[in-house]
Amino acid sequence: MEAGLAFGVPVALVFAGMIFVGAYKAWRTLKTDYDLLGLLFFQGLLDATVAGSLYGMTQLWVILAMLPVAAVAAKKPLRPLRQADVSPLRPG
Repeated sequence: MEAGLAFGVPVALVFAGMIFVGAYKAWRTLKTDYDLLGLLFFQGLLDATVAGSLYGMTQLWVILAMLPVAAVAAKKPLRPLRQADVSPLRPG
């Protein structure tokens, strides 16, 4: 982990915690409407691991910032569509 070598053990622990929390939230979003976000996180994590630059991977940081919003939005139930919302010009 280059974060541990560059910034020391405390920052490496924070970084590892953020990655583990991100992986947990990404795993939880796989069964919701935001499943693509979870898949992109795991794809970015694999890509960054193979490339050897976890700390400098922009895609991983952007998705990591978007995951809490997706987790909150996934908990809210969607309201059912009324007939007037689906076809407002339909008579009756």
